[in-house]
Amino acid sequence: MAFSLPYFTIADWHRARSCRTKVYYGKHGYAQTSGVTAHQKLLGEGRYILHKLAQLRFPDGETIVAPTLAAGLTATAIALTRHPVTLFEPVIVANDCLIRPDILHRVGDGWVLGEVRSKIYSSQGPRPFRNKRGDIGSAWRPALESLAFQHWVWSLHQSDRAPIQCWLWVPDRDRPCSVDRLSDRFRLQPGPYQGVPSRLRGITVELLAPIPPNLVLTEVDVTAEVTALLPELIPQWQELAATRMQKVRTPLGPHCKNCEFPAGFAECWGELAHVQPHVFDLSGQPIALAETLAQGKASAWDLPVDTLDERQLLQCQSWQTGQEWRSPQLRSLLQKCSYPLHFIDFETSRWVIPLHAYRPPYEQVAFQWSCHTQTAPDAPLQHQDWLDLDNPDPNLGFVRSLREWVGDRGTLIAWGNHENSVLRQLCYQIPDPPLQKWLASIVSFGDRPRPHRPDPAISLRILDLHEIARKHYMHPRLNGKTSLKTMVAAVWQTNSYLQVLPHLQPYVAHQDGALLSPYAALPTPEIDGHPLSIREGEEALLAYQDVLFANTAIAPPSKPSLAKPCANTANWTPWP
Repeated sequence: MAFSLPYFTIADWHRARSCRTKVYYGKHGYAQTSGVTAHQKLLGEGRYILHKLAQLRFPDGETIVAPTLAAGLTATAIALTRHPVTLFEPVIVANDCLIRPDILHRVGDGWVLGEVRSKIYSSQGPRPFRNKRGDIGSAWRPALESLAFQHWVWSLHQSDRAPIQCWLWVPDRDRPCSVDRLSDRFRLQPGPYQGVPSRLRGITVELLAPIPPNLVLTEVDVTAEVTALLPELIPQWQELAATRMQKVRTPLGPHCKNCEFPAGFAECWGELAHVQPHVFDLSGQPIALAETLAQGKASAWDLPVDTLDERQLLQCQSWQTGQEWRSPQLRSLLQKCSYPLHFIDFETSRWVIPLHAYRPPYEQVAFQWSCHTQTAPDAPLQHQDWLDLDNPDPNLGFVRSLREWVGDRGTLIAWGNHENSVLRQLCYQIPDPPLQKWLASIVSFGDRPRPHRPDPAISLRILDLHEIARKHYMHPRLNGKTSLKTMVAAVWQTNSYLQVLPHLQPYVAHQDGALLSPYAALPTPEIDGHPLSIREGEEALLAYQDVLFANTAIAPPSKPSLAKPCANTANWTPWP
């Protein structure tokens, strides 16, 4: 196994917070499952531009490129001899610890350590860093701990013990962005190889056109919060830095469930790693989990029956019988739905960089809907989808086209609360009172105020099929999961008649004699001639943003394949 850099880093600290043993696995080069999801990559693309916006505030700043650790240390040491100096991602080592601050800026006789974060901030609201007791709150603690670690290592590194300030650069919902389509002014491209871990992961951002200063980001002095953390954290960092290469065993527990080191998990758990059904295959966290693991047991059958909740008991029953379970109420609940039924699926984006001038970060952008409509119990499904790749603000067209298709009566069937949440937010955003009133009539607002009085002539309502499935359905293949992708794969495999239904036949595919999930049968669109997976909603978001912001285009023959099938129909069909 290849060793990683031997120094203690903030990434090691975050691992140690959940499991000390993972620090050992990371330092000794154990293979990891991919820790970067499509959603995190999506956020990352916005983060790169945030970093560039912060760097533009220091026009004389220098980026340290570190193809090797030695090269990074040398370049940093040379740059630090200059005064004044501003460095981006310098490589700093002290007491077996390594940091790469986003920004290190000399201010008079002192220093500013800066960290860029994509978490939204309100400059006009109260400071959000402490809770009611005056302690550092959990929401901002990771960012403040990162700066605290940098503060500690940098104070050890510098010989003159100059004062250190700590600043966050964060997107501010109260700072209007005066530039329309700000993202068009930037281009992301691969940069020089970085042999030392970098938050920018070797990506450089080119500014294509001038922009006004001080856009989007607000700088917040958090020196007081950072220094308040140091007495608590420094002893822990010292102990971890000293033992980072040693294997400190952590008791088995729920924190092991999603371990990113498969070989490490097997090493820790031994024979218990392969027990079937595993305690981690149960939904939720069984009450007696810790007690059972302490006895050297890991099978779901080893858990006391009287400690399982209702859904866990149903899951065990389904495993024993190998059969699906439907509650007596499921059929009647679904039969109460008024026709036409509209099985809907939305794709939306929330990007940290505002799409339009004077709009806040992370505003909802709805760019695609897909709908399968059934007008009567035995009627064939009618499919319609809508996709806007040309308009940077598609929200109004999204709602208008959706209403034209679904009308004012029937039931909108979604999997989860996403569709309801999107329509509720668009009800406040779109500048069209009639459409706002339509949305106010069909959407559930919970405790939020409705912007319009509902129209009694509109009988269309939204049904969350996921919530019904959680309460009224169980399948032996779910293993505690209830995502749409997992549910469809399970239902698809055990209800063979679905595969001969005309509207589902396009998604029947086999590989090596095995029936594939409908998701695996989706066609593959292309961007700039390269195949692109659109199996997940986050991947559709990435494709959409590639089209809008990266000067690329989806090949015309492949545009329809951005619209994935409305898999709710596969779940609905066998239930009523």
